[in-house]
Amino acid sequence: MIDFLIVTHGSLAAGLLDSTKLIVGDASNISVLGFDHGDDPEELGQTIKEEIEFSISNGRQLLVFTDLFGGTPSNRVVLTIKQLAKRENVEAIVGVNLSMLLEGLMSVPQREDVRTIKGKCLQAGLEGIKDLKEAFEL
Repeated sequence: MIDFLIVTHGSLAAGLLDSTKLIVGDASNISVLGFDHGDDPEELGQTIKEEIEFSISNGRQLLVFTDLFGGTPSNRVVLTIKQLAKRENVEAIVGVNLSMLLEGLMSVPQREDVRTIKGKCLQAGLEGIKDLKEAFEL
């Protein structure tokens, strides 16, 4: 089984989770963390570590999504993954969008490994970005 963790600035992660639930219903394998102004980056890192350890200790793989390359959430995910003794069951993507989250959730029943699902999510994320006027020839 695969868990998902969304780590973003502010309430973006919670909003993405709400939107995901609206479309697919059950999203019980998704956890979210928001980093707000005034929050301690060290505490965020500790919480990320706990989320990762929880998934791994339960025999699950984990795909982490973050919002902005070089931002505190992404940097903390990188630092945490670097510290793991075993990181083969943890993957991470920066630039999260709803298309990639939905792809990830829909791929879980196919029992693919986390690296395969990460690739599908990356592809879906890219394909979900379009010039709307061009797509509809407006």
